[in-house]
Amino acid sequence: MAEKQLNLALSIEPQDQTAQEYLQRVRARTAKRTTLEDLKKDTEIWKIYQEGLSQYQQGNYQEAIDLWNEVLKVYPNNANTLRNIQQARARLQKKP
Repeated sequence: MAEKQLNLALSIEPQDQTAQEYLQRVRARTAKRTTLEDLKKDTEIWKIYQEGLSQYQQGNYQEAIDLWNEVLKVYPNNANTLRNIQQARARLQKKP
């Protein structure tokens, strides 16, 4: 039910970071844990994940977050992706 309501909120305001964070938390609690190896086995998702890393390294933190959010749609409980997003958000807040 919570996931449904958060998806509705995001359909109205897709960039709402609070709703995105809560949606990730809801999905993470209900999904099985996945590893980096699971992402590597999914070639399309792995490309998206790596592009997120590239954007992050270039200082394009919002672009990286957007890409990693795409990864979370398929693998919502991936610790690596969740940690990456958290670090990118922290850097984005510090960025002038």
